[in-house]
Amino acid sequence: MGNIRIVKFPEMALEFKVPKVAFQLFNVDIHYYAICIVVGILVALLLAARSEEKFYISFDNVIECTIMGVLAGIIGARIYYVLFNLKMYARK
Repeated sequence: MGNIRIVKFPEMALEFKVPKVAFQLFNVDIHYYAICIVVGILVALLLAARSEEKFYISFDNVIECTIMGVLAGIIGARIYYVLFNLKMYARK
């Protein structure tokens, strides 16, 4: 049961068994949630790129904002995790 997640939709009487790991690449596990995050970033980038003329933004600025946003998101998520698990990190 450790490598399988059960996704339930009780109101629709649906239940799916989904493995945690989608595939391995160079002996590194690639998880489904990572694929969803990357696809979300790419979709946001494509939508922003399509709107560059509408909002008078250059594609270079869109790329720079995407990179900075992803980096800020990773750092912010790590800070959030550490702050809410401070007891675990405070042990010596």
